[in-house]
Amino acid sequence: MHIRKYGTNEHTLDRQLESGGIHPFYEILYILDGEVELQWMGQTLQSSSPCLFLLTPNTPHHLNKVSANYRYWYIEIDIPDPASFPALEEASLWNHSQNSMNWQAELPVMIQRTLHSIECTLESLNGLNKKIAKELIALDMTKLFLLIKSFAADHCTHSPGVLPAAYDALGAKEALVHSTMRWLESNYMSMITLQQLADYVHLNPSYLDRIFKEINGTTPFQYLKELRLHAAKNYLETTTMTVQAISEAVGLQSIYYFSKLFKENFGKSPTQWRKEHT
Repeated sequence: MHIRKYGTNEHTLDRQLESGGIHPFYEILYILDGEVELQWMGQTLQSSSPCLFLLTPNTPHHLNKVSANYRYWYIEIDIPDPASFPALEEASLWNHSQNSMNWQAELPVMIQRTLHSIECTLESLNGLNKKIAKELIALDMTKLFLLIKSFAADHCTHSPGVLPAAYDALGAKEALVHSTMRWLESNYMSMITLQQLADYVHLNPSYLDRIFKEINGTTPFQYLKELRLHAAKNYLETTTMTVQAISEAVGLQSIYYFSKLFKENFGKSPTQWRKEHT
């Protein structure tokens, strides 16, 4: 687990900051004071402090104020194993629970204590060794995610068949496609077959291929190709790796095929691209 970015912000009548956007990382957003409205995945979630929102990669989000002032901290994280972060339905269930959360209940109390520990470490970053501080935060976040998963499981146990409105709106197909995309984003550098993907989401390969295209407008392997080519482009622009090494690093063992694919998509060979962009 790698912490990409973190910070604390305060919005007042005299000081307004832009809050939101889109990025390929997981994020936790904790509202310390005030009342806010979060726009996420086509839904509007309104809640008063304290409240915690979980944001999945590549999902547009924007935070608006409801009260005159509000204060929050956030952490963007790169997670090699997406399974350690609450699944889409768990994150959605949790986010929708914020407006009615009973913070005096046992699990929420443990969650709030963990959040307080993260906050204290963030506040001490200037005095602590940053590497150690980030490791401490990563440990607390692992604990936080386990507690939230437990909350989601407990909620579903007591309310079988009940899922949050956002999950209902997404539907089962969208959730499966989203899960497949997350797996591809974490494993694009490996040799991947359609059967592997189908096994991951427990679907027939042809059915997975069809619903992926229906929801995403492209097939799983077209999406995988895009991931690999954009990763290759980044390697070309920011490293001195050979074209052969880059080809292998993005999961393509044939340098001839990689070069052909790259030129078809970007109009230039990998070598030409590097010369023009470095």
